[in-house]
Amino acid sequence: MVSLFALGAGACGELPNQTTVQDLRVLGVKCEPGGFLVNLDDPGSATEAELTATLTALVVDPNGGGQELAVMGVGCPDYIDTITSATLQGSKLCPPASVTSMIPEPIGSKLATVPATGSPTANPIVPYGIEYNPTLSFGLRPDQVAAFFSPIPTGIQLLDDSVALNRDFGLAAIVNLTFGLGNERVEAIKRVVYWPRLDPAQQPNKNPTMGGVRLYRHRDDATGNPIDEIDPVLEPTPTVSVGAMDKLYVQPAYGPEIAESYLLRVRNAETMQIETKVVDRELIRFYFYASPVGTFDPELQFSEENPITMVFHDDSEYVLPPADKIPADGKVTIWIVAHDERAGTDWVSRTINLVP
Repeated sequence: MVSLFALGAGACGELPNQTTVQDLRVLGVKCEPGGFLVNLDDPGSATEAELTATLTALVVDPNGGGQELAVMGVGCPDYIDTITSATLQGSKLCPPASVTSMIPEPIGSKLATVPATGSPTANPIVPYGIEYNPTLSFGLRPDQVAAFFSPIPTGIQLLDDSVALNRDFGLAAIVNLTFGLGNERVEAIKRVVYWPRLDPAQQPNKNPTMGGVRLYRHRDDATGNPIDEIDPVLEPTPTVSVGAMDKLYVQPAYGPEIAESYLLRVRNAETMQIETKVVDRELIRFYFYASPVGTFDPELQFSEENPITMVFHDDSEYVLPPADKIPADGKVTIWIVAHDERAGTDWVSRTINLVP
């Protein structure tokens, strides 16, 4: 999961729709691999390379003008509040040395904030383009994993309780990411998650994999399902007319393997014991974005029935902007960002030609 917030020159005034990208934004951060499994019998046995992830960000700025993007990241273990880490909820910043130095050894020094490694700048993925995919690397060290998953008591109740929770629910490394372009700055928080291996056959989380963006011109009146798909080979950049009041329905392309089965540790509310639960199929959330104009309704869809409406639709309507808002070149890029239940992420994009 990634938490995002932005600072910059355009922070005042009326904010655009969340699905419209008009300035520097981070739409998602992918961690590869999508998660790690820790051997509880020997938690420090993995090498540093085996515990390190490559983080790739989806950063967009329609006004970037092809400039270099400044990239920086620091990381640390999300140790004390392990319940928050295990549920992947909330947003945190890595603590300064003045905080970690107050925590007793052998834990305190292992909570230190350290830089993520990688290039300090990135160029757009195409010349003068608006999308950047900068990469950084970060992971917990073997001695950190050993300490945070170790059953050896320290004699300090708070620390011992937290280690016990790590062994049951897992531990996340927080990576605080900062991106700058011109006078704009945007920040994101990404978690690299280390789960306890609960079964020899257990597999680490994989990022959800999408095959592309499917576009449709109409909906079926009876079912509400999108129909009349636009052929991506015959129309790789389809034209959509605002004056003709065209409709456009956008759907992620994916297979059944996108939703994995996995093991989850939960606390039984009656017995208060920690138990292992099998999740047959994780829920995938799809977020829709467009740049530089237009909005999506709804902004979020699911790979299963909507838990609120109890209806299954995984497509969203691209709501056309007014004719006077169409960009000079007519080009609008659409992104769909997928998030699974265990901090896995993927994205796909497609471009359309918008005309008056």
